[in-house]
Amino acid sequence: MFVHFIDVGCGNMTLIIFPNGSRFLYDCNLTEENTDAALNYLNDVVGANGIDVFINSHRDADHMRGIADLHAAHSISKIWDSGVAGTSTDSPEYDAYMRLRRELPVSELEPFSSGTYGGATLTCMNSKCDDYSDANEQSLVIRIEYKGSSVMLAGVS
Repeated sequence: MFVHFIDVGCGNMTLIIFPNGSRFLYDCNLTEENTDAALNYLNDVVGANGIDVFINSHRDADHMRGIADLHAAHSISKIWDSGVAGTSTDSPEYDAYMRLRRELPVSELEPFSSGTYGGATLTCMNSKCDDYSDANEQSLVIRIEYKGSSVMLAGVS
């Protein structure tokens, strides 16, 4: 399994390549300053292959910015998110994300749901919760475990 933390400045963008070859991307923050470098890096790592699953931790602009450019360069097959509206619903980033969300299959992850991908286990540690009023508190937090090692991705703020 390989985990690539892609330098996009502020915000997150993490590529996970599972042992079975599945490619998941956690968050996206492509800006004018980093789009070429980030997409070139993805191209070097995954080639012409698409992204099997885009995981949106939460619908704030800096976690979904550039999603249309990403999809054009590396076709996204599915989207996973929490189903929570987020705090930047009036932004062009939000509009672009919601357009893509309407086009692709979407799963809203539940807390403590999990799946196995080539021997690696992905568990959703946090998601939509009626006890939380702030959208950031309902961000998807995922933990990936493989052969005794783990990584946790928390896309808050």
